[in-house]
Amino acid sequence: MNAPSFVWSFGILADRGPWYGGLQGRWLKGYPPACAPQERSLNIGFRFPQNLKLGADVFNAHA
Repeated sequence: MNAPSFVWSFGILADRGPWYGGLQGRWLKGYPPACAPQERSLNIGFRFPQNLKLGADVFNAHA
């Protein structure tokens, strides 16, 4: 079986005026300790007038 026995996920969001962002961490249990998957994702952005947004995301940045 190639499925994790437990998944733990945590996230935090921030919204300060035109700036916004978030950070998420995820850990999967059930694999050997040397290759236990850990992922971190980050996003940050800025809201301009007239419904325009500029943002950047980093997905699955491994520890």
